Amino acid sequence: MKCCKKLSIKDVDVLNKRVLIRVDYNIPMDIQGCILDNSLIIASLPTIQYCLKNKAKSIVLISHLDEPGGKPQQNLSLGPIANELNRLLGKTIQFLPNCVGYDVERICNMAKDGDIILLENLKFHPEEDLIIRRRMNPKVHYNENFKKYINSLSNLGDIYVNDAYSLSHLEYTSMLKLKIPIKVSGLLLKRELDVISLTLDNPKLPFVAIIGGLDLKENCDLIYNLLEKVNMLIIVGNLAFVFKHVLNNIKIGMSEYDEVLVNFVNGVIEKARKYKVELFFPIDYIIANKISKDCKVGITNDNHGIPDGWIGVDIGPKSNVIFNKIILSAKTIFWMGVAGYHEIDKFSKGTRHLIESISESTLQGAISVAAGKDTVKAIAKYKAQNKICHISTGNSKTFEFMDCNMLPGVTTLSNKI
Repeated sequence: MKCCKKLSIKDVDVLNKRVLIRVDYNIPMDIQGCILDNSLIIASLPTIQYCLKNKAKSIVLISHLDEPGGKPQQNLSLGPIANELNRLLGKTIQFLPNCVGYDVERICNMAKDGDIILLENLKFHPEEDLIIRRRMNPKVHYNENFKKYINSLSNLGDIYVNDAYSLSHLEYTSMLKLKIPIKVSGLLLKRELDVISLTLDNPKLPFVAIIGGLDLKENCDLIYNLLEKVNMLIIVGNLAFVFKHVLNNIKIGMSEYDEVLVNFVNGVIEKARKYKVELFFPIDYIIANKISKDCKVGITNDNHGIPDGWIGVDIGPKSNVIFNKIILSAKTIFWMGVAGYHEIDKFSKGTRHLIESISESTLQGAISVAAGKDTVKAIAKYKAQNKICHISTGNSKTFEFMDCNMLPGVTTLSNKI
């Protein structure tokens, strides 16, 4: 990554200005509309509070939630988020049941004295992800409603703020096409870009990355790109079993496998050799006959492999010792992806040991960055949020951009002079 060359909210004067903030409130809620994880809401507060402190005329928050298919769905309303913002900020948040149109523009333009307004789910309108759909299908065309959608959102602010790093790799209309002349990063996005740029651009060595997760393909591109940056790469999670099988013909039982990944594995080995990166995989693993709390549990290693009818669910104790030593040798650590099915206690030790090792290394002076929803959830589970330097809201797709200035949601921001 290169140092971000875009304006941040601290580079402009928000005094008496209407500030439109694109946030990421795509958070989990149950069927009753109760919020299950408010961490993304909390992450957005510093920018909102900055605008209040510096006497912005009004603050309008826009976001999407899930995939409603371009039409209103009551169970995907942002209404409950307005209540949570009210509780967190101690300030009345006005919620509007739409995000564009005459009534929305009229109410937002009447706001004053630091009024905060949260608009309804952007994806209740098909225009929000029209650019993405058109890229996937050239037969999808821009239409008059697309222009109206852009114009209506553009009428809501004097300053546009992108504070959604986790979405900045995506081409959402609200992030790319608004006609507001001043476009800046929020405090959350700015911190993300600064920390990640520092970590990947000029890391203290040795630089160790730990990549895991349960989805086989989610982190493949990230792994391939990181090989140009790191000294050592630890691969855990379900993808580790794919490497084991392809490289050493180790039996992996019922563990997830995809023949399509054979070329990827061989490509990683070749690139690691080119960049002199040391690769590490588990040498022993916890296995189970099913992914369930009432399963049978065992342990095996490279010599015996995973028997038929069993699944690899976590890394074993000998692997934990090896990885601990590697992590403690690091000066820079990047971690994305859990070691196994950590939400079941029987399968959580590997992930917990990674957290403990990274925390200890951080205490000794290493710079540590963790990212990914499951990773962040695990860190919270073991109350280690204050033991890691930076917990990112980003995901594998945002980190695939080795130059932060190339993220679609960042390219459209105003340049520093």
